[in-house]
Amino acid sequence: MSEPEVPPIVEDNRRLRLRRLDDLLEALETCNENDISRPPRPVLEGLWAAGIDPTPTETTTQLIERVLDRQADFLIKVPIERRKAPRRRTQIDLAEWLREGRRTGEL
Repeated sequence: MSEPEVPPIVEDNRRLRLRRLDDLLEALETCNENDISRPPRPVLEGLWAAGIDPTPTETTTQLIERVLDRQADFLIKVPIERRKAPRRRTQIDLAEWLREGRRTGEL
């Protein structure tokens, strides 16, 4: 059973949003490195456009956390593949295998 293919428009939109969030993250990290507690207006406008409404009391560090949380919504979720069959298809006598290994010096 395979997963339905994602239409290219949806995939392009997801990538575009991730790129914008990456740009915002970079700008916020630069502000944080320069000890700017409140980002400049263009960065705030970018946050609003990304659906993040910063409050006047939020610091740059808190805004970085919010952007990271927002990015998680757009990341591809890879399903964990579970084994449905045993690893080995033949029965192995463990005692016999250990004896053979000791005789040949493989262990």
